[in-house]
Amino acid sequence: MCPVSGKHLLSEFMHLRDCLLTVLDEHKSVLISQARQIHAAHTRSAEALALAERRQIMKQYYESRIASREYFPSFQVFTSLPTVKSLLQISEKGLRRDLKTKSFQDRIEEDVASWVDYTATGVRRLLEHLDTYSGGLCSEKQSSKLDKETGHLSLEQRCTSLFACRKCRKVEDSYKRAGVLDFRGLCQHQCEEKHKSKKGKTQWAIGVSLPPPFFFRAAS
Repeated sequence: MCPVSGKHLLSEFMHLRDCLLTVLDEHKSVLISQARQIHAAHTRSAEALALAERRQIMKQYYESRIASREYFPSFQVFTSLPTVKSLLQISEKGLRRDLKTKSFQDRIEEDVASWVDYTATGVRRLLEHLDTYSGGLCSEKQSSKLDKETGHLSLEQRCTSLFACRKCRKVEDSYKRAGVLDFRGLCQHQCEEKHKSKKGKTQWAIGVSLPPPFFFRAAS
């Protein structure tokens, strides 16, 4: 067998190189597209991880500052409130810093209070036409809940105002025995079904089904 000369090896190598370059050139657009897809996937993964970390920080704030209120929304609804939603878009460091400032704390409190008022108004509109919700005078300890015009408890706060989610029909553990929700439970309920608008955005919407008990449709 004749030994292979260096010139022959070089020629074979150059030929192989040309073949590889030709293949790469033919699939250049595909390779670039795949590389971009991989990069985009890694970016989305990193962003999702960062968002999860920020949501955890916000949940700690929610549990320590918001869940101590008499009426407050579920955490998922809480994260959709304007101020909270904007805070979740900034860096983790920025989020921790802003949550310590009174201005942002006040804005979050205002958003929560507005949401509760909005929900209460919706419930009252559903219940106000019923004769069975005539109500009675309350003790001095409950005076903050009294309707300013009638001196009675607001419709949504009365013990006879009971609800159940008309989508998932489930109640939280603390309401298992009763099987229905009061207004506090309605606010905190986390529906297991998806309720979205035509634009695909999650909504909080109150609806009614007859006959009683009344049902509401909560955001999830």
